Amino acid sequence: GVPFLWGDGLVEAPFSFQTLLQRFPVLEQRLAAAPEDSRARGAGPLLRHVRSRSLDRLVLVGDAAGYVDAITGEGLTLALRSAAALGRILPEVLAQGATRSSLMPYERAAGAWFRRYSLFTHLLLTLARYPRVRTQAIRAMARSPASFKALLHWVVDG
Repeated sequence: GVPFLWGDGLVEAPFSFQTLLQRFPVLEQRLAAAPEDSRARGAGPLLRHVRSRSLDRLVLVGDAAGYVDAITGEGLTLALRSAAALGRILPEVLAQGATRSSLMPYERAAGAWFRRYSLFTHLLLTLARYPRVRTQAIRAMARSPASFKALLHWVVDG
């Protein structure tokens, strides 16, 4: 899939896959024969903060547990990580009545994952607003793939 993300005023209407693709000539050439398989969807900002991911007998997982933007694709990772963490403690949580207090281990773990994801995504969104800095950052990561890999490992695996 090839998604396009942009800020208000940075792309002129009307929006179409083809007009957006023209902004990236190398990609446009590579995708010349590829048909579009969907229409434009979605609008931002998508930022959602939650004060708590758990209450008595209620748990938020995945995007419902907090969301910054789709640019990193971390939503699935956070959802699966949340489900696995909740699954590990669920028997004990249920035995204690599924109270907010019994869900605190999940709350702490989910908060830690979200902070890393949020920090990284906000960094990427900031870079998107400053083309020169973004170009320098991309070049630096290209010169040091190991650094880029380490950064992604920190975000995804913590």
